[in-house]
Amino acid sequence: MSATLGRRPARHVWPGRAALARHAGKSAGNFSDLEINMKSHTQTIQELYTRKVGGEIFRYELRYTHGHSVKWSAHVYQDEILKGTPQGVIEDHDMDEAALRQYLVSYVEGVIERGMGIAE
Repeated sequence: MSATLGRRPARHVWPGRAALARHAGKSAGNFSDLEINMKSHTQTIQELYTRKVGGEIFRYELRYTHGHSVKWSAHVYQDEILKGTPQGVIEDHDMDEAALRQYLVSYVEGVIERGMGIAE
């Protein structure tokens, strides 16, 4: 039996390259269409992250909705300059609030650590 106890594992849906390119030039005060269309019940997390290799410090703002289908978007800054806007959707999950929060924080910090979509 799988670790999900018979439930389907969460499926992460990525936006296409065109969607990422559309949002790449947004300024710090403007959030993407994904965030504007989010339900009114959203959670916002603001944290600092230091890369393990290199020691660069980044600040990120992560916003996500609650529910069966979770839309999330993060803005990643270094020295107050927007470096990237990773975002996505998690569908068919059964995580509680604490697990969802930890999953998203770990995911965004992993993106920063690996430099995936984050400008140097």
